Parts: sequence; structure tokens; C-alpha cells
Amino acid sequence: MNNPFERRRKMDIAELNKRMKSPFWELLNLQIIETNDERVVLKLPVHQGLTQPYGFVHGGAIATLIDSAIASLMTCTLKQHEETVTIEMKVNYLSSTRDKDLFAEASLVKRGKTISVAMAIVRDVDGKDIAIGTATFFVRKKT
Repeated sequence: MNNPFERRRKMDIAELNKRMKSPFWELLNLQIIETNDERVVLKLPVHQGLTQPYGFVHGGAIATLIDSAIASLMTCTLKQHEETVTIEMKVNYLSSTRDKDLFAEASLVKRGKTISVAMAIVRDVDGKDIAIGTATFFVRKKT
């Protein structure tokens, strides 16, 4: 029988980095800067390979940062027998940026049994708001 009161254990940065490690993360050099029970902060080092033809950071790179920050946060909420996947995401771009590293801070809006919603805000190193995103994640038992 499942225990609905099973406590999720806290996950430190080293453990979360290990869980989130993938070839895609390594390609982008995504870095987890902070994690606690309520939020996760990721850093995306910006370089020329992430820009669009006009020299601005590509919107797809910013969306990836949002999705990755929220996925990291969702991973912190999972029980041993669960896994999660993005099923919907919306991004609002607030400002453009060229050559400053970006940070995404993700926070949980609602953690449901199978559907969860979270949000993330992206800022540059100067604290300028670049984008905000929300995402819906499906949580299921590992197969």
C-alpha cells in the first residue's frame, strides 16, 4: 500500500547535479547554483554559440534554461519511485540580452499527485528581468 504521507527527502546540490546530468546539460554547461525545499537556481553561461543572428541570446536557450530549472525543482519533489516530464510550457520574454550570464530561479506553484505546475524567472547578472515561464509537469511511477 502506498503511504500518502511519505516524506520526500531533501536533495543537496551535488545529488541534484548527479540526477540532472545529461549530454544536453553538458553541452549548455548548465550549473545548479542553489537548491532548497522551495526553489532551485540554475546558471546558463552565455557564449556566442547561444546567440541568434542579431547577437542576442536565442529564445530557445532561454526557454531551455526555464524548463531545466523547473525540471530540477520537480526532481527535488519526487519520491524514490517517481519520475517526471514536461507536458506544457509558456514563456514570456521581457527583455533581450547579449553577453551576460543568465540565471533562472524556479519555484513550485502546486505539486499534485500526477500534475504539477511551477514557474521560473530568468535574470541576467545585473538582476535585469529577461523572461518568465510557467510549466506543467506530469509525475508518474517509474516504469
